[in-house]
Amino acid sequence: MKFKLNEYIKNDIENKDHPSDFEIAKDYSVLILRLPFIKDDKVEVISYAFFIKDDKIYIYDRKSDDFVLLGDFMKLHDFLDVRIDKILAKLNKFHIQIAKMEDDLYENSIDKSFANEWLKLKKDLVLIERLTGHAIVA
Repeated sequence: MKFKLNEYIKNDIENKDHPSDFEIAKDYSVLILRLPFIKDDKVEVISYAFFIKDDKIYIYDRKSDDFVLLGDFMKLHDFLDVRIDKILAKLNKFHIQIAKMEDDLYENSIDKSFANEWLKLKKDLVLIERLTGHAIVA
């Protein structure tokens, strides 16, 4: 569905690197969430844009450069709940892996790959926490 959008908001929606944000216009609102997406143990970043008008939620489809009806606020909740549950599970897994690696370090039983593996996990952990923190503020 094509909607008449403020040009600045339209640019924000089209920008896949735009940070999470919530914009309120006269007749509609736009929620942009930039969230981590975990695939094959790799952390990627996905930007979702939601157009909210008259209690209906539309999600921006980058391929068609258009909004598609997602449904009501419950559908938005369901859409985000699945993704956030996966993020939280991955965060927990990272914390456990890091704690185990650090225990090995304290017991002086690490191998040469420790530093690289530990830094990669920490980097992914910080990225996830930063993105989710920004999403919470939005």
